[in-house]
Amino acid sequence: MVLKERLSKIEKCIFIIQKYIIFQHIPYSVKITITNITALETYKVRHSVLREGRPLASCAMEGDNSKNTLHWGAYLEHTLVGVVSLFSTPEHLDTHQNCKRIRGMAVLENYQGKGIGKALMMCLENHTKKTATEYLWMNARKNAIAFYQNVGYSKKGTFFEIEPIGTHGYLFKSLT
Repeated sequence: MVLKERLSKIEKCIFIIQKYIIFQHIPYSVKITITNITALETYKVRHSVLREGRPLASCAMEGDNSKNTLHWGAYLEHTLVGVVSLFSTPEHLDTHQNCKRIRGMAVLENYQGKGIGKALMMCLENHTKKTATEYLWMNARKNAIAFYQNVGYSKKGTFFEIEPIGTHGYLFKSLT
C-alpha cells in the first residue's frame, strides 16, 4: 500500500489527560492526539530519547519502511512529544506466529510521567487487537521495564546487553 493511502486510513486516538496546576490548584485538560506518522517523523523523538549523542541516521531501524510496519506519534497541541513503532517480526516468541514487535517507544523527557507513553501503548494495542495478532513483544531498556510491567507486559529471561545502547530485558504480552 502506498504511504499516502496508508496515511489516509489513519486511526486517531485522542486522550484527555487531566492534570492540576499545583500552585494555583486549577484543573485543566491537555489534549493528546495520537496518529499514524512516517518512520522519518519518528527520528526527532527517537534521537532525543533513544540515540542521544549518536548520528541521526542511527534512528533508522531495520524494517522501518516496510509496508507492514506502523508508526504512531503523540502530539501535544502541534508538537510531537512521543512515538512508538510496530513491526511484523515474529521470530522471538518460539511457536507463536501471530505476534508483532514493538520498537522505538520514546517520549520526550519533559513529557514523561504524564500518561503519554501509556496512551501510545493503548493506541497501538487497540489497533493490534483488531488483527490476528496474539502476542506483542519487545526488547526494553532496563530503566523502562517497570513502565511496561505497569501496562501489562511480562519480563521473560535474564537481562542482556545490546551494544552500544545498554542493558535490556525481553518483554511480551498476550492479547488473547
